[in-house]
Amino acid sequence: MNKHRLWVDRFLLPAIREVCPQDVIQYHPRSFDDAESKTNSRRRENCSGNVCNNMDMHHYLPLEYLEDIWRHITRSVEQSELAQFRGLFIECRAKVIDHLCQVLGWAKADLSNTWIDVGVEDTAASCNSIFLMKSHCLKAWIDSMKHSIQSPLVAAECFNWNLTGQAGSARVETRKTYPLRKGGIAYTQCYNANKDILSTASKRDHGLFGEPPLEGMTYLLSLLDAWIVAARQYRNAIKLL
Repeated sequence: MNKHRLWVDRFLLPAIREVCPQDVIQYHPRSFDDAESKTNSRRRENCSGNVCNNMDMHHYLPLEYLEDIWRHITRSVEQSELAQFRGLFIECRAKVIDHLCQVLGWAKADLSNTWIDVGVEDTAASCNSIFLMKSHCLKAWIDSMKHSIQSPLVAAECFNWNLTGQAGSARVETRKTYPLRKGGIAYTQCYNANKDILSTASKRDHGLFGEPPLEGMTYLLSLLDAWIVAARQYRNAIKLL
């Protein structure tokens, strides 16, 4: 675990920040601890206590940046005092799949009750672009998932993104009698990747409003001014006591 943390914090993330534009960097964690916290979020936020496994997190890197990222990493490794990482190489995907087939007994898997989580992420084609899901588009997406108006056969939920009214996230779960579920679609969701940046619960070293530049960006300026005045009055009252 310590080697993995060193690899991510000392080499991988610095290379991504140096090579990639901001619209790519925004999707990646700030540190190894940040990524680890997000993988545990499902267990941490679940109230029933029935969720025992972590989330499998993946982060997208555009192909055109990979060569420069790897060049940056290899140069940093040679200049580092951490000799254990020198001589590193990338193992190709085919070898990884062959290794998984050797260590996992697929013949013993119950394929009739096996579900595969497939994720597709929309990313900007140009620099300095940020994607946010619009609330009315998400509602239209939910309607398109319904079997019919009389018998939707789905359970759906919408929730706004960071207290905004025009951007949000949504999820849909199909009922057991829905033909799509029989075809393999049990659960689907559309969400904003930026939600992790503004999630106070996942920040181990910050409390509520611990990062004002981020958490205050969606509030009205008049409301922020009112909070500042109230905070000053409270502070002055404490001093008088």
